[in-house]
Amino acid sequence: MNVVWVALGAGAGALAVWLTAREAARRRERFPSYEVWAWAAFLVAAALIYVGFAVVNGASMAWTFTELGGVAGYGLVAWIGAARFPRLVGVGWLLHALWDVVLHPGGHPGFVPGWYPALCLGFDVFVGVALVARFGVTDTDDAAFWDGIAEKYAKQPVANPDAFDAKIAITKSRMKATDVVLDIGCGTGSLALRLADSAAQVHGLDISSEMTRIANGKARAQEVDNVTFHTGAFDETFRAFEAESLDGVCAYSLLHLVDDRSAALAQIFRLLKPGGFFVSSTVCLGESWVPYGALIGVMRLVGKAPMVKIFDKRTLVDEIRESGFVEISQPDVGAKGEIAFIVARKPE
Repeated sequence: MNVVWVALGAGAGALAVWLTAREAARRRERFPSYEVWAWAAFLVAAALIYVGFAVVNGASMAWTFTELGGVAGYGLVAWIGAARFPRLVGVGWLLHALWDVVLHPGGHPGFVPGWYPALCLGFDVFVGVALVARFGVTDTDDAAFWDGIAEKYAKQPVANPDAFDAKIAITKSRMKATDVVLDIGCGTGSLALRLADSAAQVHGLDISSEMTRIANGKARAQEVDNVTFHTGAFDETFRAFEAESLDGVCAYSLLHLVDDRSAALAQIFRLLKPGGFFVSSTVCLGESWVPYGALIGVMRLVGKAPMVKIFDKRTLVDEIRESGFVEISQPDVGAKGEIAFIVARKPE
């Protein structure tokens, strides 16, 4: 089997995963499950290509019906996966790779071009691996990932300290000494502890118990007594605060890591008092040409990355506006181009 065709197929798969992720981000509001349904449809189309070869190139009835049986089988897998078990769609693509290898090695039995099965194999395997990883994450998986890297994370210096300082200065300019502020995705507490001298009470929330353990240790070492750290997900199970009880909410390096961004923004809006501020700093990988969706999918499969959603800055700003926030701005803090630093306010 020609390795070059396999490599070309894998490259095409990486590009397809990236483009589909970008389109899914654009359609997220109207069609939240676009990505999984798109890949389910593509899987059926991939099976239909072999039917096309059989018909055009005069395959026997037996082979034509075999290919049609493949369409029916992969169609069933695709439908069940898209409707109920998204990870199954990725498994379907990996099973299609077996179709390439077992039924059509080198173009066997003659009606398939010799180069096509190798190209298809590379595409199928890359897409299958990426989708199994992409659709297979759970909160428990992510918590375990962050727990596992917490110690290393705590020892790493801030990537761009000048930009971080600028973000903190802008955040503090929105704060009053009587404020109660929540830092979602607080990690090891660096931001929450820096904000402590500008508020009455700062709360930090993180899904990782190891992160909050380290954060509590830092608070004790710095003798900061007005910061409280909570462990858990920022979803419907988080009930530490009543509606309209917070003066400010921070979400630094968070919104690209949540599964349902619209729900998270709605919850932030609900928790804020009228006039309360919202400050976020978000990695928007949709601003880059690099196929991060595929790369991250593969890394997740081997436990080297958390779930990361891919979208651009405009999408995020639109979502924040649609959640009800006003006075939305993006101050220049000297951050990298794919970082969206956004300040907004809940109407009075």
